[in-house]
Amino acid sequence: MLSETEESIGPKPVGPVDRVLAAMENALGGLAALFIFALMMLGVGQIGIRVIWRYPIPGYIDIVELLMAVVAFAAVGYAERLRAHIRMDFMPGAMPERWKPAYEAFLSLISLVAVAFLVYATWFSFHRSWMLGDSSMDIRAPLWPAKLLLFTALSMLWLRLLLSMIGFLRRWREVSR
Repeated sequence: MLSETEESIGPKPVGPVDRVLAAMENALGGLAALFIFALMMLGVGQIGIRVIWRYPIPGYIDIVELLMAVVAFAAVGYAERLRAHIRMDFMPGAMPERWKPAYEAFLSLISLVAVAFLVYATWFSFHRSWMLGDSSMDIRAPLWPAKLLLFTALSMLWLRLLLSMIGFLRRWREVSR
């Protein structure tokens, strides 16, 4: 739960785009949760099968690597929307209330630029993997779905950061009046 101060400087919702993006973030967050559960069950199965039959699950490492892409990045936009990411608040805490939304908008802009580079790079990584038929070493699973998901998750994060920046700027305009 956000404190009263955090709510007063938080981004204002931006409307229907925000609702659509939130629904997509919720879906990806749910997908990440399912993949975390699948990863746990796969680990339990790997241990059980190795103990009972002394035989590993074929391609276990490849499967874990592919699932980790989903687990690590699918819910990043969701976490940003809920402001559940790790952050340091000593700078905003020392600022006057009217400048906090401007500071947050500036930080959102910096994040937008950084994530834009990542979106650009992940698109070309996905495209290259898809065109070349890139696959994992052991079980020859295609790598492009995980790379496409990474591109999608980072694109949604970029949109969330853009909406946050717009919301912070709107909040700043209101506070400055």
